Amino acid sequence: FSLATWRWWRGTLTPRGVLAAMLFSFAFAVSDEWHQSWIPDRCGTVADVVIDSLGIMLAGFFALVRLRRRGISSRNAAAS
Repeated sequence: FSLATWRWWRGTLTPRGVLAAMLFSFAFAVSDEWHQSWIPDRCGTVADVVIDSLGIMLAGFFALVRLRRRGISSRNAAAS
């Protein structure tokens, strides 16, 4: 999401970029839990992936809503 945030700050983020960041973040969450299952005294759990996924979906939702609002406001400004 750091790359998505940077692109959002520059004004070059697209909904497709948000979805790509969400998929990458989900894959990272899964791989992190898998990695933790190999560490002594740690355990990787599905619950942690679900918690991470909820955060990913929430952040992605807000980013998509913000992009949509920007798109609507920029069209209104162009029409004026």
